[in-house]
Amino acid sequence: MAGLTQAANLPAHKPSLVVVQAGSNDVGRSAAAISTQVQQVISTVRRQAPGAKVALVTVFPTIHGTGPNARATESAIVTAARSVDPSVSVISPLSEGWEYGTSADGHPDAATHQKLAERVAALV
Repeated sequence: MAGLTQAANLPAHKPSLVVVQAGSNDVGRSAAAISTQVQQVISTVRRQAPGAKVALVTVFPTIHGTGPNARATESAIVTAARSVDPSVSVISPLSEGWEYGTSADGHPDAATHQKLAERVAALV
């Protein structure tokens, strides 16, 4: 994960907002492993873009359901991110009860991407 933030070369771009998406593929992993990775990524973003807002997009409910495993994953992600940066803005499709369709490969469809874009734009 941290390799992605390094590849993004945040210092060169000086972003005002960094969006981090985590969660849906992590459902079922240990909270400790999730926490370590999230803390590493948020720490790297803070170091590379200290003035940027950070938006954290968490678990999408249609990929792994809305049950206890999905909620535990989301909790681990949010807790870990806020332990590094309490000002992280959370966009939670799971907790916010998003309802949407999926594309053929099981990922969120275009309408969901539009909703996500609107939520992110509201943070700028």
